[in-house]
Order: sequence, then structure tokens, then C-alpha cells
Amino acid sequence: MLDRLLVAALRCRLTGERPPTLPDGVAALAARHRVCGTLYHIGPWLGEKDAAAAERAWNLHVAGHLARIAAFSRIWPRSAPPPLVIKGADLAEHLYDDPGARAANDLDLLLPGPSYDEAAAGLPRAGRRPPPRYERFAGEAPIALGVEVDGVLIELHRRLLPPHRARLPDAALYGRGVPGRLGDRVVRWPTARDRLSIWLANAAKDALFVDLAGLLDLGLILKALGGLTRPDWVGWRRAAAAAGLGRPLDLALLRLQQSGLWPGALPAAGPVTRAMARLLPPVLGGRVEPDPVRFQALKLWLCDPARRPGVALRGAATLARRS
Repeated sequence: MLDRLLVAALRCRLTGERPPTLPDGVAALAARHRVCGTLYHIGPWLGEKDAAAAERAWNLHVAGHLARIAAFSRIWPRSAPPPLVIKGADLAEHLYDDPGARAANDLDLLLPGPSYDEAAAGLPRAGRRPPPRYERFAGEAPIALGVEVDGVLIELHRRLLPPHRARLPDAALYGRGVPGRLGDRVVRWPTARDRLSIWLANAAKDALFVDLAGLLDLGLILKALGGLTRPDWVGWRRAAAAAGLGRPLDLALLRLQQSGLWPGALPAAGPVTRAMARLLPPVLGGRVEPDPVRFQALKLWLCDPARRPGVALRGAATLARRS
């Protein structure tokens, strides 16, 4: 019952309706789904303890967002082109219109092509995180560089996904970016259509193990595209399939439907998508630690079918390095 009331309150962020009164204890459930600060933003009536927890989460999100902006302004090389700001910071700024409403752990930037190497070389050496070893041949260059500075993590990506997983045109994503500012630095922001591709790419990397925070992100992305007023499900599915993200979109829409967050109609999922969804935990269970076998099975199914051999070979190479 409590989880459905939380969903009803979050759905009001999509509909603009007045949120319902929420019973005591909802803040703990919201924290499991990373939406405690979102509750403060939406503004339902909460008991004293829950209201204090929601306000505290909102304040922490704002402080973290400002700290990441300050760190980015300090370390971004003056000679480097403006990066494309993706994921959390972009969504907080443009879909939530409130950085306190969305939890985030890092600042993600995309700068494809030769400009990546130039910008990466100009970032501080101290605080660099070792590149992940999974799904990568030993001599293969990593697709991102993480730098921890002033207690926050900034990740610079040369690609959204490894090329063996999808056909995402990273240079085109960057080229379509809309000029803007983040703090006192010039940046680029994704288009509304590209936000969907970015969300799908990131969710597919996690095998669609997403919580209510992630699904609310998806709902806001779809709403900004006209999903509640003039949806183009066929066109969006065609574009996703062209990028190797058709299956992630199908599974994501099914999970969104199962959550109860989306206030409109969604395309019906096929039997294979429904079968694969059963490998995931209950949609209202929060972001749980995935079963390794199910996790890898979902990741393999979600990736572009033509690229599965590359995924399998790199997985085997990763296991061989660990043995």
C-alpha cells in the first residue's frame, strides 16, 4: 500500500495534479528508490519525521550539484571544447528544474573524437580512478575517465557505450547539442530526443535494474517528447532500433507500465520482452543487487544482436584476466 501511495505522489510530477497525503514511514521507502528529495520538491503532506528527511535529502542533492559544478569550473581545460552534459546534471537542470529534486553521484560529460584525448590530458592527474576492466580486451582503450576532485566525481566519456554494444552516433549526439552554460562554463545540452537515447544506453548498461528514480527520469523524458499529448511510439522505436537500443526501449516501457508511474497508455510488450522482464526484481522493490547470472543474461539480450559475439568475447577475456 505504501509503495503505491509513493508512486501516486511521484506520478503527480508528470500530471501536475495535487499530490496525496502520505503516511508515516514513506521517507524510508523513498530513500530506497532515491526519490526522497523528489518528495520534498513535489510537496505532498508528510509527517514531521518524513518531512525532515525529505528536506535533508533535498539539501544534500543541491549541495552536491553545486559542488560538482564548482569542481567542473575549476578543472575543465580552458582550451578544450565545451562538453555535452549528460545524465543526472542535465535532467536536474532541464526536466526537474530543481537540482534538489534528483539524486546524483557524479557529473557525466561527453566529448567524442580527438577532442576527448586533449581534454583528458588536461584534467588533473591526482584523483584519477582506474579504468574498469570488465567487458574490455586488455589493450582496448577505456571509453571514460573518472577524476575525483574536491570530494566529487567527474566522468569524461569519449563514448556513451562501448562500440561492441550499440551503434550510437556519439559525434552526432554531441553535434546536435544545444549551447548553454553550467555554472560559469560554456557547455552543450542534449536535445529532447537524444535524452531518450542517453537514458536507454545507460539503463541497458545496468540491464534495466532501475528504481523509481530511474523510471521517473524516463517518464519526464517521454513527457518532454510529447508522450502524453502526441506520442510517436513507432518513430521512437524505429530510432531506438537503429541505434541498437530497441530492446532496451521495449523493456523500459514495460517496466514503466508495471510501476504505475506513467499516467497514459503505453505500447503493449511482446511475449519475449515479458519473459525477460521476469528476470528482473519486482519493479517496486528498489535498486537491489542483481543476481549475476540473470544480470549477464539480460545484458546480453538487451545489446544489439549483431554485436553479441563481441560482448561474449570481451566477457570471456575479463574472466580470463581474473583467473
